[in-house]
Amino acid sequence: MVYELIKNLDREMFLPELMVLKRKGEMARKVENLGIKVSCLDLGERVNFKYLFKLPFGAIKLWQKFKQEKIDILHCHLFQANILGSFLGRLADLPVIICTLHMFENKRMRRLFNCLAGKFADAWVAIAFSLKKHLEIENHISENKVYVIRNCIELNKESVKEKIPEEISKLSKPIIGTHARLHPRKGLDILIYAFKEVVKYFPDSHLIIVGEGPEKPRLEKLIKDLKLEGKVLLAGYQSQPERWLRCFDIYILSSFQEGLPISLLEAMSLGRPVVASEIEAVKEVIQPGKNGITFPVGNIKALAQAIIELLNNPGLAESLGKEAQKTIEREYSLSRMVEEYQKLYLELWERKSSFQKPK
Repeated sequence: MVYELIKNLDREMFLPELMVLKRKGEMARKVENLGIKVSCLDLGERVNFKYLFKLPFGAIKLWQKFKQEKIDILHCHLFQANILGSFLGRLADLPVIICTLHMFENKRMRRLFNCLAGKFADAWVAIAFSLKKHLEIENHISENKVYVIRNCIELNKESVKEKIPEEISKLSKPIIGTHARLHPRKGLDILIYAFKEVVKYFPDSHLIIVGEGPEKPRLEKLIKDLKLEGKVLLAGYQSQPERWLRCFDIYILSSFQEGLPISLLEAMSLGRPVVASEIEAVKEVIQPGKNGITFPVGNIKALAQAIIELLNNPGLAESLGKEAQKTIEREYSLSRMVEEYQKLYLELWERKSSFQKPK
């Protein structure tokens, strides 16, 4: 989402620059390829002794950058950037500071820090209406500081037209799939248990999980314990996940908690029938029976039944997929998201300054 926003900002009004706290990953390199300046504090991936040792020096460096470059609008993303950026930005007397909440913060200490960041930031952006409530009620952010700008996606990506991944071309159908970080919050063990039931009725079916994460060893063991080797493919990180998504007969979101998952929007934009857990953010996107199917969070039996229902009824699956695609085209286009962010930037800037627009 950050890359798409930076890429599509109106350059006649805005001159974007990217600052990353941890390391230059793929997204940062893609931004550099656009000819945009990228700087990195290189604090490291994990919060450990080395990270804490580097943090004060990194904070000073960031504060100096804010002061020297006379940044007009600071837009922070994710927890550590929100906290560090809002505090140092206010210390450097930056005109406009915006924090962004992409996911629920369940830890009390994190919510406390968000509350403190709310004192320094001019605005918070929630990527879903459910996250807006979470900011106001659980994080005690003033209602007049919270804006909702939903995640959106680029439609008709060229990579979708590329050749089907070789790993998929070898598999028999139907193919059930998901794209998620391998993390307990994603409920991927629930999906694997449900797929075990699906195989009883559709023995030629396969499950593909695209993504990397700390849960990989545990999921590999679960697949082995359930005797699903050869039936479940952990495809790992893929730089163009949409090439995989378009090959899925059914897309699954089994998460226990989410902000507004980009992968779900991607699958819907490709006309894939989706089955998703009944979390708050999903309720904002999916109308059960019209553009997708939902199931109670963590309910293995209900998930298995929903998958089996769609596999037994191709007409229903096709209808849900078409409506899902229409929903994304109508409400979640990238141009809409960029326009809303630009409007917010200018609104906050003009509130602070009446003599110029940001450059």
